[in-house]
Amino acid sequence: MKKELIALTAIAATGLATTVSANEVAEPNVDNAGGVRTAQTEPAFNITDAKNEPALVEKETPKPVEVKTPTKEEVAELGATAKQTQEDADKAKEVLDRANETSDKAEKKVADLKQAKDDAQKEADKATPEAIQNAEKKVETAKAKVQVKEEALNSAQSLKAESDEAVSNQEKIVEGKKEEIEKLQSAVLEAKNNVQLKQNILDGTKISEEKKSAEEALEQETANVKRLSDELAKAEIEDEKHSQKIKNAENDLAEAITKVSTSNQSISSASEKVKQTQSELIKAQENLANQNPKNTIKLTDSFVEVWKELADKHYPYNYETQKELFEKYKAEQSEKLKKIASESEALNQYKSNEQDKDRAIDFEKTTREQREELSLFANDLYNQVRKQIGASEAVVTKGMIDLSEGFSDFGKYSDFVINSQSFAFYTVSNKTKTISNMDEAKRLIYEGFKRFLFDYNYYTPYYDSSTQSQGVASNYVLGEKNKKLYFALWPYLYSGEIGFAWSTLRADLVEGIPNFDKTVIKPSNSTQSNTVSNESALTAVKTAEANYTKAKVDLEKAESEYKEHLLIQKDIQNRLELLKSTPFKASLVKAELAKAQKLQIEAQKRLALAQKAQDEVMTDIKFKQENLDKAKQELVDKENALKLGKDKLQQEEAELTKLQADVSAKAQAVSTAKKALQDAQEEVKLAEKELADLNGAHTRLKEAQAELEKAEAELKDAYKAQNEAKVDYEVKSLAAGQAKTTYETAKAKFEEAEAKRLAALAEEKRKELEKAGYQPVPVVDGKGNVVDYKAEKVTVGTKDDKTYQAPAKATNAKAEPKKQLPNTGTKESNLLALLGASVGLLALAGKRKYR
Repeated sequence: MKKELIALTAIAATGLATTVSANEVAEPNVDNAGGVRTAQTEPAFNITDAKNEPALVEKETPKPVEVKTPTKEEVAELGATAKQTQEDADKAKEVLDRANETSDKAEKKVADLKQAKDDAQKEADKATPEAIQNAEKKVETAKAKVQVKEEALNSAQSLKAESDEAVSNQEKIVEGKKEEIEKLQSAVLEAKNNVQLKQNILDGTKISEEKKSAEEALEQETANVKRLSDELAKAEIEDEKHSQKIKNAENDLAEAITKVSTSNQSISSASEKVKQTQSELIKAQENLANQNPKNTIKLTDSFVEVWKELADKHYPYNYETQKELFEKYKAEQSEKLKKIASESEALNQYKSNEQDKDRAIDFEKTTREQREELSLFANDLYNQVRKQIGASEAVVTKGMIDLSEGFSDFGKYSDFVINSQSFAFYTVSNKTKTISNMDEAKRLIYEGFKRFLFDYNYYTPYYDSSTQSQGVASNYVLGEKNKKLYFALWPYLYSGEIGFAWSTLRADLVEGIPNFDKTVIKPSNSTQSNTVSNESALTAVKTAEANYTKAKVDLEKAESEYKEHLLIQKDIQNRLELLKSTPFKASLVKAELAKAQKLQIEAQKRLALAQKAQDEVMTDIKFKQENLDKAKQELVDKENALKLGKDKLQQEEAELTKLQADVSAKAQAVSTAKKALQDAQEEVKLAEKELADLNGAHTRLKEAQAELEKAEAELKDAYKAQNEAKVDYEVKSLAAGQAKTTYETAKAKFEEAEAKRLAALAEEKRKELEKAGYQPVPVVDGKGNVVDYKAEKVTVGTKDDKTYQAPAKATNAKAEPKKQLPNTGTKESNLLALLGASVGLLALAGKRKYR
């Protein structure tokens, strides 16, 4: 039975598979009998990626087929078939996934090789005879430049060789002078000893002691000669190592000098970029200003940060007790403020209003409306600054205008004067200067406020014993930054000078001012500037500001790198100078050995003199005195000669130092020439590489074309395998789905038939129980179907007597079948009918689809 089931399922699957062949790439040709004859093929690159292709197998709506109820065994066999077909479909899916992956890789390879071929084609297009000829000329030019640089290097090396020779000759002269000095020093010592001996001879005493002392001195000097000879051998080994360290330091110095030069060039480039971006920023701001003539005050971030620091930070030094430190700190802060102020000042320029130019004003007789308008204009500038720094904004009130009109009456408004902050924006020393219109008045206010903000003299740190405040301007602008302020501005005349002054008052202090009007004055249409916005101009300003900021950061980075390389160069130079200033030990030991040898000779001479002196003890005293005088004169002569020799040695050493400095300069010139030669040689290499690339461009193009054709052939094979795998998967997947549907349908029919069979049996049992006089109690399954009945004995009686028994309730229980109802047909006939339905469900019509 199982074999028959598998065979029938295979027939259904085969019918599905033969509907579409995995090797077909077009509509199959079918003969009159319905069999597949041939398949038409198309070029490989019309094949569609199987992952993105619609289903190659199309389903048709299954035709209703009458299916007989299957047996339990048949249902189990259909379940096994469904499981097996699903496993086949899963394996086919794995094959398809691998085919998709292979196809992806092949596609990417073809795309990469197409790009490589296109790149090779571009290079081949560039490799014209003219381009090759130009490249050859470039090689020749670069080689000629190398020859020039080699000649320059040879010249520099020749000049250094001459300087080295001059130094060597001068060193010999100095060494000769040193030898002369040593001889003169030896002669002076010998003369001194001779004088002492002559004196001893004259005295007639200590002759024997002198001889003994001379013998001991000779023994000591002989031992020194032996010791220094041993030290010389060790010193020569150490000097060789020291010489190598000097060479290494010189190489490091040359490399450091090159880096300093390169970083210095970077600073120049970065500086030019800063200038360029700053110019672009100014142009963008001017363009924005033309679009929006509202007068604004813009502060740089660094300006804002320093001002906040000035407002919040007290002096670190006390003026009375630390005056020197105070003045030094004040000077440092002033320089810092001066630098950041100049950056902010460049961003702010007054914008004239043509309408204001036509509005006349008499400075000595300003109207209240004019003072209100000018106060609003000044208050707007004041609030722009406070807003950027994070302070609260001030407002112009009628009461402040009233106070400004009588501000000179200190008696009347003494409390106001004490509790307010006032400061002149700007004054004009020229007595003939007049203001004729509102535009000139606003310009004077704007320029005065600008000067107040950015002239560092206005906020140079000053000392206040009570608050130790940092600066005037920052204190006035930032003072009471979290309080509500009232603001007013008024014109004034003083000694022929004209100007404007402003005052602020804390809102909580107005209670002491009689009848103070707190009404806020708002700008009217006539006092407002044109504020037409221009998004494009504003965007340009923001872009220019970002570019300018980046350029400054790049400049700071370049300057930092330059300083770092400069410090490294200085460290190496100090190390080299220390190495050069450290004398070679061998020369020192040689000098000491030579001195010891000379002292040994002098000790021998001294001993001979002592011996001779001992022999002359008996000579005439007058003769001895003459010898002593003669010896003293010889000593004087030799000391004078020694002094002259030392002076000459000093002159020659000075000349040697000068020549050594010249050698250092020549060495630097050689290093520079070497670097220039290396750059020229590198240029030759680049030119030769360019020529070689041009000459080999067509060969590389052919190679790229061949690789591309090979990859396209591989892609064709991959597409073919991919489509075959997809067809196989869809066939098996559909077969698995149909087998599952067949199994679930059969299972449902079997369960339905089984429930009916059990219900029929239960109904027969119920009738039999009732006939036997029992009360039937139904037994139901989990779905609520009655599958059996239990017997309960019926007792006749009433509810009031003990013989009464209530009817039993239905119970949920699984009833065992008591007997098998007859099935119609055999297992084989039922299964064949069911599989016939499956085959009907699997009826397919499909074709290959390609783009």
